[in-house]
Amino acid sequence: MKIQLPNELICCLPKVIADPVRIGCASDGGYVIPRVLLDHCDDLLSCGLGENWSFDQGWRGLKPQAKIHMYDGTVNINNMKDYLRAPYRDFFSNKATHYVENIGPGYTAFSTAVQRLDSKRVLLKMDIEGGEFPLIDEILANREIFPGIVIEIHFANHRRQQFVNTVKKLQTEYVLVHLHGNNHTPLSADHSCDCYEFTFLRHDLCTDFTDRPEFYLPGIDLSNVPGIDDYEFYFEKPSSDFPIAVLLPSRGRTHELTASVTSIIEHAADLGALQLIFGFDNDDETGLTHFTSVIQPWLDERDVCYEARAFDRMGYEGLNHYYNFLAQEASADWLFIWNDDAVMKTPGWDQVVKAHNGQFKVLKVHTHNEHPYSIFPIVPRAWFDQLGQLSRHHMIDAEISQMAYMLDIMEIVDIDVTHNQVELTQSATDTAQPKHRFEGDPTDPRDFHNPIIERQRRQNCSTLAAYLQGQGVSTDFWQAVLQGTQDPWQRLKANDINNQQYRFNVVADAQGQVQAVLPDSTGSVT
Repeated sequence: MKIQLPNELICCLPKVIADPVRIGCASDGGYVIPRVLLDHCDDLLSCGLGENWSFDQGWRGLKPQAKIHMYDGTVNINNMKDYLRAPYRDFFSNKATHYVENIGPGYTAFSTAVQRLDSKRVLLKMDIEGGEFPLIDEILANREIFPGIVIEIHFANHRRQQFVNTVKKLQTEYVLVHLHGNNHTPLSADHSCDCYEFTFLRHDLCTDFTDRPEFYLPGIDLSNVPGIDDYEFYFEKPSSDFPIAVLLPSRGRTHELTASVTSIIEHAADLGALQLIFGFDNDDETGLTHFTSVIQPWLDERDVCYEARAFDRMGYEGLNHYYNFLAQEASADWLFIWNDDAVMKTPGWDQVVKAHNGQFKVLKVHTHNEHPYSIFPIVPRAWFDQLGQLSRHHMIDAEISQMAYMLDIMEIVDIDVTHNQVELTQSATDTAQPKHRFEGDPTDPRDFHNPIIERQRRQNCSTLAAYLQGQGVSTDFWQAVLQGTQDPWQRLKANDINNQQYRFNVVADAQGQVQAVLPDSTGSVT
């Protein structure tokens, strides 16, 4: 039966799944993955056994050389049903290892399970009845060895906020490509079941970020309970509620935040057009207190729509994760990447943005030093929808700007902003510690110009170019860049009126390992 899921769970809207494969039995215990994971995963870390190891058997059939480690302390050869003992002995005697241990706080550490498996290409499968919640941070910390995750997340009804937060946290590093409701659990008043099966694909492996509101896969998705109609869930994706969402993470800078927010609101022509979305660290008592005691009442007096989210601290190196999460929360046509040390100077700035409605452009405001990058980029919502993120790198303005120049979609608009950053203005009051920017050492895999990161940036450009072509927009400039007949930085150089950029050439091998960094007129831009 077809059932519309509530918009409160819109974070569970999956993207396109390429070439889906069902592994395991035709009921509870079988899961759907994209075929690409068969190419990028060798081994299997399986948490939760119960009376069904059909997925693990299916993985063994597809991957005869795979190491399979399974964890479940509630099941052993002595307490299982008689008819299961022979197949259990057959499978776990020489095809897989069953650790009769539970995973999680107070039990075997997740890090121990990772060390025991000792593999760099692992599919993680997890169904541990709510024990997944305290393990999410450790899973994300090990994302390099987990190209994909198949996980049941529980308590969508009984602990809705924790459920939603967990899904969103996983999406900071992974793309949700499939969702299936487990019909072992009844429906709530808003037509949600209590347990869902999720398939996540690491961001770098995903090539199509198109939303899939009708995500049920007939013939591949099957009822968990044989003989009972499956839940054929779908989403009615809501349209944008606002023309512009202002994304604003902040930490500890109370005076600057007040000045920044005040400038945005007092210079707007239509407050009803704005959605402000704030992000704070959980441990930022100063910032949180200032928001609730000063910013929030001030916004309420003016009837401004706003939201605020608290995060575990990710620091400047995780700046893109803050913005990616805030963008996911936004319901607007344009996403304005704003800072707490920025001050708006242009009356009616929102009208300038709305004048570009319907255009797929990166809008570049004027800053007092006229940097050629869009320091506070304004991007269409479709940018996030197509890529599943605003930026892979914490240098978010540089990432978006370089992609905009390569696609020839950078548009300078008549909006003036002062960036009150300590290294830019003498009047700055920024007392934050100096920020570490991963730039200038391409041999560092985190560096903005590392060859692998640059390749990913170009892959993202290709994804956006495909979207633009589908919208009837010419991508001749980008095609010429790919063919080597167009300097990708032609427009950037024209906008670099103060000579703030320099170029160099990164020589790398086929695997992306840097061989040399040389001054060159045809190299990268930093």
